[in-house]
Amino acid sequence: MLRWCSPGSWLDTSPTDVAISPDGAHLYVTGTANKYSVDPIATIAYDALGGGREWLRTIAPLPGDSYPSPRVAVSPDGGTVVVGAKSYRSGIGTFFTASYTSSGSANWSATDDDPDDVATLYGLAIDVKGSIYVTGQGKNVGTALGSLTVVYAPTGGPPTWEVFLPPQDVGDGVSFLVVAPDASRVFVTTRINKDIRTDAYLTS
Repeated sequence: MLRWCSPGSWLDTSPTDVAISPDGAHLYVTGTANKYSVDPIATIAYDALGGGREWLRTIAPLPGDSYPSPRVAVSPDGGTVVVGAKSYRSGIGTFFTASYTSSGSANWSATDDDPDDVATLYGLAIDVKGSIYVTGQGKNVGTALGSLTVVYAPTGGPPTWEVFLPPQDVGDGVSFLVVAPDASRVFVTTRINKDIRTDAYLTS
């Protein structure tokens, strides 16, 4: 039985991910808005019970930039919403991450753009302490793309740590992750040498 139907965002937006707050009260949808010559990220918060739109935030690209297939995650306490995507800078793509409060106020944003960094974002998570985990196919050294995982503090700033797994075959490095409920470990699953590889890392 249909409970409610949202009228949309008016931005000609294509959704790419959805998340719900732990208490089930708020729904967050993100995607790319096609209203402009380039595609900004559009993130919409809904009242999950009644369907009313609570807020809409967009991230406009810089010249030559676009944000394909953004992802969204909600913190375990429901207080933080994080959006991540691949951001292009003059033809070079890397991780872009933006943090909001649950009411839609901007906390911070970051681009993992050290000289050797190139990455496509596939996985995004927030642990119970507020740290933010981003993973995907990328590199921070050399020229070959493998699995790249980057971690940010709750307050943003430069990554607190990052891990790169070099590839063994073409197409390696497509990665996803999940964080343990107590924030003690993060599990990263990736394609390496035509097979699934899963690594568990201590977070501190």
